[in-house]
Amino acid sequence: MMKKSPLLFFTAMVLSRLSMAQAPEQGPRLFDAGAYALSAQMDRALLRTSGPDDLVAFRIAQSAARQDRWPEADAAYGSFLSQHLASPLAADASVGLARARLHLGDEKGAAQAAQGAVADANNGDTASEAALLQAESLYSAGKLQEAEAAYADIPTQVPGFKDLAYLAYARGWCWFRIAQLPRRPSGPATDTAGASGQDLVAAGDLKKAADFFAQALTLAPDGRLAPTAQYQQAECLYAAADYANAAKAYQAFEKKYDKHELVPAARYSLAWCYFERKQWKDAATAFHRFAVVHDQHPLAAWGLYLAGVSLARGQDYDLAQSAYELCLRQYPKSDVADRAQYGLAWLATVRKDYVTAAEEWERFQKEYEDSSLAASATFLHATRSINWAATPAHAISTSAC
Repeated sequence: MMKKSPLLFFTAMVLSRLSMAQAPEQGPRLFDAGAYALSAQMDRALLRTSGPDDLVAFRIAQSAARQDRWPEADAAYGSFLSQHLASPLAADASVGLARARLHLGDEKGAAQAAQGAVADANNGDTASEAALLQAESLYSAGKLQEAEAAYADIPTQVPGFKDLAYLAYARGWCWFRIAQLPRRPSGPATDTAGASGQDLVAAGDLKKAADFFAQALTLAPDGRLAPTAQYQQAECLYAAADYANAAKAYQAFEKKYDKHELVPAARYSLAWCYFERKQWKDAATAFHRFAVVHDQHPLAAWGLYLAGVSLARGQDYDLAQSAYELCLRQYPKSDVADRAQYGLAWLATVRKDYVTAAEEWERFQKEYEDSSLAASATFLHATRSINWAATPAHAISTSAC
């Protein structure tokens, strides 16, 4: 009978205890952690008995990283590079060091390590990962212009880089965030539409972002990034005040990805596109559809309220009243209930139905005295009283008696 190796027997016992002692959902992760821990112990034993060896030292650092022990991995990769800079594994170690530092929040150190890996690596997977890590580190550090340039330079640095769609997607996010950075005003000059030079620069950056998201879609129309690239393209166009094209992009997203988790957001944003273009009927329909289809959404109450606002602006006061009343009936405790009640009072005032207006304003002041609209409501209530006093007696409803 063949004698079992004590090391193999010990390994089996340790791993079986780990898997049995943990809850099922925790077992696989801890099983791996235990395996890596045992592997690291074996590597250290080899290192003590066989002397310095770049492969063993690299495996120790790699084992720490696999267990998410990032401070230890950072130190191990750093030690490796200080002792084995000429090793064929140096580029991989630099990539590991960059990843560890990124996990530790040292974006600057991560970018430096990745830059070293790019210089050391030949064209291939290690070079691709190093170049990408360098750009990702700059992005995480908020150095958006540098990150955008780094993403753009990857195909030149690594001619064999495969995921060009991701690079376009990443550059889109860089420009989107660059557009949101505060800028020093360039002067009082504005264009004919009244937009400042600062706004025009931001709009230009957003258009660049939209173009890169579109490029990501073209490169990988059915890839893993396609849904968010399509949605983010619409977001960029909306932020750039290009509401017509934003509406088309939101509609294209909803049509192609009708089961995606961002569909409610796309429908709500589409309604806002119509609203911004003063297409009141389309806006009311879109807001109402959003509120009905997604009645459990946190913004459902807002959808009904904004449907009412859209109808009121289109002077369809009867349907506007119905929308406000439905909002109050379905979402009486929502953060938009005061606005819906304010809308009802305003509608009655516009109609010159001063008796109903008085009732609605008083209801608002009673139920929403802490609302940000309370001061305005008090003023309009007083204005209504003046108008009522000036109204001929035959025009006053008998309900006032």
